[in-house]
Amino acid sequence: MSSRFLVAAFATTLLIPVIAGAQTAMRSRSAPFAPRVASAASDHFPLHVGDSWTYVLEGRTAGDEARSIVISETAERNGVTYYRLEGWPTIGSALIRLNSRGQLVALDQETGAEKLWYDFAAPVRASWTPETGDECTGQASVVDRNAKVETPAGTFEGALEIHYEGSPCADAGVVSEIFAPGVGLLQRTETTIAGPLTWQLTRAQVGGRTVEAPGLSFSIQIDRPSYSPDVEPPVTDPNRVTPSMRVRLTIANRSPLPLSLTFPSPQFFDLEVRNAAGETVYFWSADKLFPAVITELALSPGERVFEVDVPLLAGSTPLPAGTYVVEGWLVVPEGRLYSASVPFEVTGGK
Repeated sequence: MSSRFLVAAFATTLLIPVIAGAQTAMRSRSAPFAPRVASAASDHFPLHVGDSWTYVLEGRTAGDEARSIVISETAERNGVTYYRLEGWPTIGSALIRLNSRGQLVALDQETGAEKLWYDFAAPVRASWTPETGDECTGQASVVDRNAKVETPAGTFEGALEIHYEGSPCADAGVVSEIFAPGVGLLQRTETTIAGPLTWQLTRAQVGGRTVEAPGLSFSIQIDRPSYSPDVEPPVTDPNRVTPSMRVRLTIANRSPLPLSLTFPSPQFFDLEVRNAAGETVYFWSADKLFPAVITELALSPGERVFEVDVPLLAGSTPLPAGTYVVEGWLVVPEGRLYSASVPFEVTGGK
């Protein structure tokens, strides 16, 4: 099963009140000024290939928008191993690593220098200047190393809270961020021209474990935000001369109540790709037949994952450049009760 999934959107049909997502021992909120301890800070930004974090955006202009961040691969530069981070707010893609001082640094691929993003080992009241390249990012400082925060993914204690001040931009820039040990970024608040915008963690997959609140959810994930028929997959592969998109659909029941779904055939799911005009350019089941045999799916609790490669074709022709949406759903008799969608781009098409 592939571990590289970049973008995710969630449609939740039942949510049980949040209990604890990932907790550490509760300590005093008024922590004294303390010396740097890099080993205790290095897990505020877990780095494993396949780690991913999904957020819901809350604010006047956010709607139900979701964003995801992923560690997609490792890369060697000058004998040093970096991790490729994709989807980071305002930055997009970067090569990052945690150094021995508990600092997260990013490689400037033009100069070969490392730029400081986060000083996770910094004591309370310590500050630094983030070198992210975002001109609207002000001075960063640690305000709490034992914060408690509630997110859709659960309640977290012992978190690191960072505030930013002195942004040169009046209507843009990050205000605060909160990181949990062993989990990563929980919450991020930004200033926008339309008011505050907050990223709230809904789900994380870190080091092979899943962090999310109890409940019932249906989600869709794809392996990257954009595709090009010119470079992906390699044209030297005779079996895949046009790009394909890896799609993962997940129905997850992490509640104490059992779930049983009935299907009119062994077909559990379907999906379609639509262009910017809303026209269907691909329908997964269009060339498939399924026997009329009633099939049950029981989750009590548990999850079921469906993965499929979708050729980015309209008939036999590669999709032209543009914006598309892939939607997936469970084919229960009641209709698209369990459904989710996510956009993607096709670039370089003819």
